[in-house]
Amino acid sequence: PLYHTLPIRQDTTNTCWCFCTTSFFETELNRLGRGAFKLSRMYTVYWEYVEKVRRFVQLKGESLVDEGSQPNAVINRMKQYGAVRASDYSGLLNGQTVHNHRAMHKEITTYLDYIKEKDIWQEEQVIANVRMIMDRHIGKPPKEITVDGESMTPKRFLDDILQLPLD
Repeated sequence: PLYHTLPIRQDTTNTCWCFCTTSFFETELNRLGRGAFKLSRMYTVYWEYVEKVRRFVQLKGESLVDEGSQPNAVINRMKQYGAVRASDYSGLLNGQTVHNHRAMHKEITTYLDYIKEKDIWQEEQVIANVRMIMDRHIGKPPKEITVDGESMTPKRFLDDILQLPLD
């Protein structure tokens, strides 16, 4: 039998780009002898939303902020923000067992429509407000995690523990 990870449902998220690419990296970590890791898809999704909102503000609303993306977004967000295990950040709150981003996406879209309509382009404030929306729906991503009793940032976890050859 060959090593493989079990399928994980993306449920109602439209984030297949992150689920499939993260699964590839989990298998690659095993192939490279780094171990069996279950990485957080929602950690990457969270930061992809942040960067999409940043681009939306920089381009004065002429950039799409939607659930979909591309596999290279996982690489870009990992390089920028690191990675965490699924046990460190699941994106599920208050006993939820399935992902459903419909309400979150609608709230973000409604807010960004307002920003565009009112011509409000304060990048850091808009990002902070969208992060508050996401924090309510999928939780705040961790700034630090504990691995084998040692506290580290997600970036350090990626660089020192996972050592994925992202380039």
